[in-house]
Amino acid sequence: MKLSQLVKDLQHKLSLLLENPVFAQVRLDRVVRIKGELEDALIHYNMAASEALRHQDASSMVGKVSEKKLDDFIKQIDLYMQKNGTLNHEYDNYVAIITQYLAFVVREPLHPTEVRHLENNPPKDSIHRRYCGWKSKHIKDPFSLCRFCNCLPWPAGPEKNHDLNERSDGRDKIRVGCDGISII
Repeated sequence: MKLSQLVKDLQHKLSLLLENPVFAQVRLDRVVRIKGELEDALIHYNMAASEALRHQDASSMVGKVSEKKLDDFIKQIDLYMQKNGTLNHEYDNYVAIITQYLAFVVREPLHPTEVRHLENNPPKDSIHRRYCGWKSKHIKDPFSLCRFCNCLPWPAGPEKNHDLNERSDGRDKIRVGCDGISII
């Protein structure tokens, strides 16, 4: 599939969602609601990506995307949403659109690089920001999106830079990684 056509398709799907006043309000409500550092960063990252997609000049996009990879991605995002979805079908569809845009069009990480400090011993310099300490652990997880993420596995090894993070306020533990957030 031509990259320009993929952008047009994603823009169309996003515009249909945004025309729905209920979804548009849910999307804005998620931005202003304080959820926590990681969730806030993910929500704002997705919002910025959706705005970039809305204003992307599809005709300027050159290249092709493998239809097999797109099909694999759609199957994987469906599995991912079964486990990690918000229970709001429209919002989950929005996240799927943005994730597809990040993975195949702009080839950016599926999560904001600002959350790197949540890892154990994250890289301090910007050269290594595109590395992810959780990717090597979660890439084979059947519910993970890591294999579509444009981050690179952290070279220090899979056992050195990821773990379960427990919130300091005693609430649920969360698993954080390229595949997003899972409450466990």
